[in-house]
Amino acid sequence: MAGTEASPAADRRRRQRRLGWALLLVGGPLVLLAVMFAVPLLSNIIALFLLPALAECTSSAGTFNHCWLWGRDVAEVVNGYSIGIFLAGLINPMLFMNLLTIFLHPLLALAWFVATVALAWAWTKGRRAAA
Repeated sequence: MAGTEASPAADRRRRQRRLGWALLLVGGPLVLLAVMFAVPLLSNIIALFLLPALAECTSSAGTFNHCWLWGRDVAEVVNGYSIGIFLAGLINPMLFMNLLTIFLHPLLALAWFVATVALAWAWTKGRRAAA
């Protein structure tokens, strides 16, 4: 049994499993954040409860002046989510990208998105080939 080699089908399954884990590790957090902060109306409610609770927000006259979250002022984004609820959440994807680029360099955020899309494409292509 020492000289037996794995079959091509077993190699494909192993590669597909590795792609699935890579997609879960790379794309999972991005998808979770996108669901939490980019989906219309749902993310307005989540953001308006979560961000002011996590950040130290001061408000006056219905707007947030300063919201310090991990050393960064996210008051503009929190105000956007509070206004966006009246716009049916249409600006939420832009607010999500703004929130993401406050903490990450824009090129790093773009590379994360491209890597997630590339892994999802490769995983989907491998699933179709296996079927």
